[in-house]
Order: sequence, then C-alpha cells, then structure tokens
Amino acid sequence: MAQQGKQDCVDKIIAMLEDFYIHGFTKDTRGAYACRFIKPFGAAIYELKARKVPSGAARVYLIRGNDQCAYLTHAECKKQNAANEWMIGNTLEIQDALEKSMPVFPFAEQQKHLERIKRCLEDK
Repeated sequence: MAQQGKQDCVDKIIAMLEDFYIHGFTKDTRGAYACRFIKPFGAAIYELKARKVPSGAARVYLIRGNDQCAYLTHAECKKQNAANEWMIGNTLEIQDALEKSMPVFPFAEQQKHLERIKRCLEDK
C-alpha cells in the first residue's frame, strides 16, 4: 500500500492494530468494545474499520479463534465504502479451516509460501 502512495492508510492500519493490541475483544461496562475500531461481521468474523483518510478507507479483517486469539487475514485501503466480498469470503474459508483443525493452504501451497519466505529473508 505504501508503494502505491497510500502511506496515510498504512499509518491508519497501524494505529487500528495498536488500539486492538491494547484492547483486544474486551468490552466496557456498557457492553461496547473497548477497541474503537472493531466491528463484528457475525459469527467470529470482525473488521477493524476507520474513517476515511485521503487515499481511502482502511480496513483489517480478522477472525476470533476458539482460543480467543485474533487471526488477521487481510488489510485494504480503497475509495469504495463497501467491504471487499472476496476478502470476507476468504476469511470465512480460513475460519472454517481453523475450526476443523485443517491446514489453511494445501501442503504444496504451504511449501511455496515457505520457500518464498526463505527467499525474502535471504534478500535482507
């Protein structure tokens, strides 16, 4: 996103994640989430959503696992106000895999990701 000239959106995503890191899924005495950016989608799917910055609206999609951990799946910045249907659908697929204790990616795909990560680390 930063390379696409959306540094303001990257900064907003970082601020949302910092707030979520501090507050997590806790609720205040009124029952509202302490994290000011969290919005439930239903079931265990949530988004962190902020008001628009000049380059668009910042969103982070996440899953609340049975272990009460947050699994971040996607982040985006776009001018349209609607959530990205593909990212939500993919987040639901990941949630299903986590609930069934299945790998999110097939084994061959996992190996490609591991090799790519190793190459990135070697380049640094």
